[in-house]
Amino acid sequence: MDGFVLTSQGFIFLLAQSVFQFTALELGLVATAYVLGSFIGSMGFGKIADVYGRAVLFRTVPWFVAVLSIAQFMSFGSLSWFISRFLFGLAIGGDSPIAQAMLSENSPKVLRAKRLVLLMTAWFIGAIAAAVCAYLAVKADLPWEAFAAIPCIIGLILGAARFNAPESVQWLRSKGRNEEAEPCSFGN
Repeated sequence: MDGFVLTSQGFIFLLAQSVFQFTALELGLVATAYVLGSFIGSMGFGKIADVYGRAVLFRTVPWFVAVLSIAQFMSFGSLSWFISRFLFGLAIGGDSPIAQAMLSENSPKVLRAKRLVLLMTAWFIGAIAAAVCAYLAVKADLPWEAFAAIPCIIGLILGAARFNAPESVQWLRSKGRNEEAEPCSFGN
């Protein structure tokens, strides 16, 4: 999800050039909004996860991405797209470190490195998939909205897959909830 959403943001503007009547400054600000949101999300969501647990954010971010994917069709002004890109960045920036933490903390030691490498590989597969989908959308003469809605589908699938994700063992232990952490422990 992270790689696809990040890469797809640029392709949306390429596919919908006729819709957006942004000045160069507005387009630059909209593009910067994603980076700013990602920066704040990666730091801010970590603090929130330290207080409320990693599983809460891990489960809800894909649903947030799905809602944002649909909400972006409500307005085409530069301010609304700035806010939309910022919120996408916030979600993806927050999801990446939480997903890494959840994967590493809920994996047996012998599989931890392999799973983290697979997670990083999945990011690049998502980025490549965004480029391929954009190319296919152009070749099939699909409207840009069809391409922009793909993160919604990915968010819904990932949200369903993460629905019953266990809480981080390390977080449970840090809060003194050792009884809850023991059944989940993989010899960490």
